[in-house]
Amino acid sequence: MGIVFRQSIKTTIVTFVGALLGALTIFFSTYIFKDDLQKLGFTRTFINIAAIVQFVILGGVGPLIQTYTQRYPEKGDLRRKTLITVCSMVPLLALFLFYIPYHFLKTEITHFYQQEDQPYITRYYYLMVPLVLAWAFMTLYESYLVAMHKVAAASLMREVILRLLNLIVLFLFYLKLFSFDTFVLLSIGIYFIPSLILLVVSVRTKGFGYSFQFNSFTKADYKELAHFAWYHLLMGVPFFVMGFSDSLMLAMLDKSGMASVPIYTNAVFITTIMTIPYRAMSVAAFPTLNQAYIENDSAKVNDLFHRSGINILIVAVAMFLIIGGNLPNAVAILPAGKGYEAITPLVLILMIGRLIDMGTGLNNELISISKLYKFNFRISVLLVVLMLSLNWLWIPKYSFYGAAWASTIALAIFNIAKVIFLWVKMKLHPFTNRSWLVLLAGAVTAIAAFGIPHFRNIWADIFVRTTVVIIIYTALLIYFKPSPDLSNYLGSIRKNKRLF
Repeated sequence: MGIVFRQSIKTTIVTFVGALLGALTIFFSTYIFKDDLQKLGFTRTFINIAAIVQFVILGGVGPLIQTYTQRYPEKGDLRRKTLITVCSMVPLLALFLFYIPYHFLKTEITHFYQQEDQPYITRYYYLMVPLVLAWAFMTLYESYLVAMHKVAAASLMREVILRLLNLIVLFLFYLKLFSFDTFVLLSIGIYFIPSLILLVVSVRTKGFGYSFQFNSFTKADYKELAHFAWYHLLMGVPFFVMGFSDSLMLAMLDKSGMASVPIYTNAVFITTIMTIPYRAMSVAAFPTLNQAYIENDSAKVNDLFHRSGINILIVAVAMFLIIGGNLPNAVAILPAGKGYEAITPLVLILMIGRLIDMGTGLNNELISISKLYKFNFRISVLLVVLMLSLNWLWIPKYSFYGAAWASTIALAIFNIAKVIFLWVKMKLHPFTNRSWLVLLAGAVTAIAAFGIPHFRNIWADIFVRTTVVIIIYTALLIYFKPSPDLSNYLGSIRKNKRLF
């Protein structure tokens, strides 16, 4: 768990740097497009659609390469390189099959959107294809590097390099060096850069390569691989639908069309910052958890599951406190009179769902690598139907507030169902007898942090409020000692005078 914890810290730092770049990108784009929310809404809607499509055309080979690579030795076993070859061929074939209906249904797809938004969809319609291709291979190589325990390197490309490139393109557009058409083209083209860098890093990793010795797998092997990939695709699609359906349906169903998307996606971005440590910890823990399950080491699986659960709960509460306390400051730096004041209640609604999601630990990861993985798909389908239905009913009436509540309710039901399922089937739950101490520490910290009067200077207020949260919360965690990993890590910092 020490390795997992250190990898989590490193990946979290990388991801926070990416979040800072993402925040700068959103901040500048909000001001650059403050008088044209429709263009800003289009770019974000286009990216969201591409995110879903690239996941679908991958066909589940991301989880496949991430899970099965470790089963084949890097030397003397062609199956690893053959697996990489097969996984690389799947998105190419799937993209070709996707393009056929995408081309012939252009008119029908365009008419899903409000009439004033349709010219944007029509003009840039076919740019979806190269964007999806670049994104799919970026995800594929990321999955391989995660399996090789190079989590930080994989995160660096998506979280830092890609966002830095986005920021550069945005800045050049701000200087009026090119038109909006060129801006869209460059915003798509930059996705090829991290994909190529990840390929180079993968090539330099032991065991990476391509082999066309397809007979190194038996028919039974291919059936097993296809079965695993197919079910993980089916399980993943609901996750992506839940992650993007609210903003996509907002563009279609809200009276303001794509103009309402920037307000909601800004709230989603702020909420996403809350999940950065969770994503880093789950990605870092996955290879070790997967290896322990492959070796049938139930004691290690249980230990990893419980210790990850308490660590994730700690950071979930911390992020909720820091973000919640600084929401007025976040809204104050955005353009006034453009509807961004709605971000405060939107973020609070969305963070409730994320707190429940993070607080229930690595339920999804454990179920996905076990023989019970089909459950994730079944419960996900039911929840997607619920979420789509709630969005369909509530967005026309309540705009982005309806989308936010639909997302939170779906996440709450989804995670509670997984907790119950794991307890019934495996007698496991993500909580320890000290989990309540984390909530107590959070409650005491909240009373102190939210009781501080607001300073007139925004940056001074952010500094003081965040510092108070960190000091009080950390002090209480040191006193309560809910997590052995945290105690050991803080002790190591005091002894060695360094983070790692």
